[in-house]
Parts: sequence; structure tokens; C-alpha cells
Amino acid sequence: MVSESKQIAIGFFPPQDKSWMGGVNYYCNLFQALSKHSDNSFVAFAFVGKKMPKDIIALYEQCDITVIKTSIFDRFSFSWFVDRILWKVFGKRFILNNLLKKHSIALISHIQSDMAVDCRKIGWLPDFQHLHLPGMFSERELVDRDKSFRSVASTSDAVILSSYDALNDFNKFFPKYAHKGRVAQFVSQPPLFYSELSAEDRDALSNKYLIDRPYIYVPNQFWRHKNHQLLLDAVLLSKKQGANPLVLCSGLMEDYRDNSYVDSLVKYVSDNGLESNVKFLGLIPYKDVFSLIKFSLFVLNPSKFEGWSSTVEECKSVGKMMLLSDLAVHKEQYPDAEFFSVDSPESLSEKIVTLTSETYQLPIVDFPSLEIRTQNYYKVYVDVYSQVLLLDKARICCS
Repeated sequence: MVSESKQIAIGFFPPQDKSWMGGVNYYCNLFQALSKHSDNSFVAFAFVGKKMPKDIIALYEQCDITVIKTSIFDRFSFSWFVDRILWKVFGKRFILNNLLKKHSIALISHIQSDMAVDCRKIGWLPDFQHLHLPGMFSERELVDRDKSFRSVASTSDAVILSSYDALNDFNKFFPKYAHKGRVAQFVSQPPLFYSELSAEDRDALSNKYLIDRPYIYVPNQFWRHKNHQLLLDAVLLSKKQGANPLVLCSGLMEDYRDNSYVDSLVKYVSDNGLESNVKFLGLIPYKDVFSLIKFSLFVLNPSKFEGWSSTVEECKSVGKMMLLSDLAVHKEQYPDAEFFSVDSPESLSEKIVTLTSETYQLPIVDFPSLEIRTQNYYKVYVDVYSQVLLLDKARICCS
């Protein structure tokens, strides 16, 4: 750890909207870990746009982090245009760098592209989905992601990966920069209200979402790689075997890569008479997400790819049983879960029938202490930023 009487100022550029709630949750959990275990050797700043949704800003502010609002991050604002033009012409972001200098920022953490800032930089590459599932992306996206990832690898002083599975990918695709890779497995902090949820809350939830029997919960964005179609195929197979599962799916019902995808899922449910078995709830309040987790039979993640799933992490932190696709990262993250073959609706259907049977006794999940896991996460991150700052003896790079 850096031993310095003066606090080190670390800056973050977290997600600016609700299009990637997994990213928002990731940053909130990181901020909470830093706040909870801080030894006062550093102070953290989150830089966000002035037009950012107030509820997202509130989430960051609740994490006891200093939030700086600036129009530089408001897309198409005057400051945004000027900053971009100067960046394009001179190769430097003068306005952004002046802002960082104003707050004595020594280090920018978790960058996901070349930010052209005059500070030490820690990059973050959540996953390498585009290299494993290129068909999920347009040609333009593939080119942009390749360029962005390579830029992060080459310009960052260290690169954080969320799993050893992702580290293996980093070393494979960027062997020249393998020495920069560091694994920091984030830990989800459950909300305080979770332990206080009661039978009355369960009944209110059932009335709100018309829940008439025990259910499986799937809290995922409606992106094609999240594998909702395989889930629907599996539910249909389960019905044909005499089962009557109820699956609740929440998340933003949009896939920017394929506008017809969500409509096709809704149509499939209707065409196959699954209205009483599958409910699409859309984007729901944060409290309802955790309430649905608590009162579910188990939580299901059928995804075809993950970096380090926030859903899995949330369930681990509250001791919730999960059924997961058999990805290497899922087995790394939650080895005691139930697994099914990611490309087999038959495999998932078999698990659904078994786990929802009235005679099946769901196991009690026992995890290492949340406090210990969070503290380990904090220590790993502090080690990373300390190593980076030691690259520059002056430490305050933006002064």
C-alpha cells in the first residue's frame, strides 16, 4: 500500500445512464467496498454528466463517494463538443485534464478506452464477448471494440479483469501486455432492507406482479447473448413433460443490436401458450429486484457469456441458490450452483423439472463471510493502484 500522509485522489468515469445496469451495479459495489474499508490513504471521485438520470446519480452518492457533475460528459453539450474537437485536433483533452488537475487527481481508474488524460491509468476490460461471440456484434462494433480494447491494454499502467477466465483471454489476445493484467473479483453488497423483507412484503410483491405460485427468477437484460430464447424453449419442454413452472424475467426490454429480438420473445410466448408460465416484467425498482430474489425458489442465469455476473454475485451475497449455464466463469464464480449445458434446452428443462418438483429439497447455500470477501476485494484493488502509483515517484501526476 502507498504510505503517504497526503491522500491520493482517484477518479472514476462510471456509466452515465441505465443502458448498462450491470455496469452501474459494478461501480456501486466497488465504491461501497472502497468506502467501507478505506484507511483514508485515498479519496475517490466519480465524474458524471449534469444531465445524468437523478436516480443513477443517487446510487453513486449513496456509496459515500464524491460525485462531480460536469457537462463534459453530457453528449452533444457545448463542453462535450469543445473537448472532443480539441482532442481530435491536438490529441489531448485539455478541458478534461484541467478538471482533473483542479481536483488533484493522481489516477484514473477503470477506463475502458484511451481517455488521453495526463494521469496514471488503470484500465478495466469486463469481458471479451466480442471475440468469443462475434455474431452478436456488427462489423463496426467489432472494429471499435478491438481498437478500444487494444488501446486500454497499451495505454494503461495496469488492467483489471473481473475473473481468471477473463485474465486467460487477456493473456491470449494481448500477450505483449500480459504483465499488466490483474484480477479483482468484485463483491456485491446487498441492500440493508433485504434481511428485513417479510411475509407482508412477499404478499405485496405477489399482488403487484400477479404471482400465483412458487417461481424462478431471471434478472437479466434482454440482450440476445443472455439466452432468453433457450429459456423459453426449455419452459415449453418442461410443460410437455407435465411440469408447470413460473419464470419471472426482469430487465430493460431492449436489444440495441437487434430491435426485433424482444418482440420475437413476446411472440414466442404467445404462440406457444406460455403466458401463465413466463412473465416479462421489464425494468423494475431496485427493491423489487432483491425482493424477487429473496422469495424465489432459485435464481436462473442462462447467459451464453459473462465477465463476472453481478446477478450471480448478488445471489452469493445473500446466500441464494442458483441455476447457471455451464460457463467456465460461472463455475469459477459459484462452484456450488446447479449447472446446465448452455446450448441445450433439454438440459435446462431437465433441471427446471427437477428443481421445481414438490419433492425436491433445495440445498442451503453456505458462502465465505461477505465481510471477508469484500475486504479481500478492497485489498486487491488497493494493491493494484499502489503498484501503479509507485511507477511515478511524484505520485501526483496531474499537478
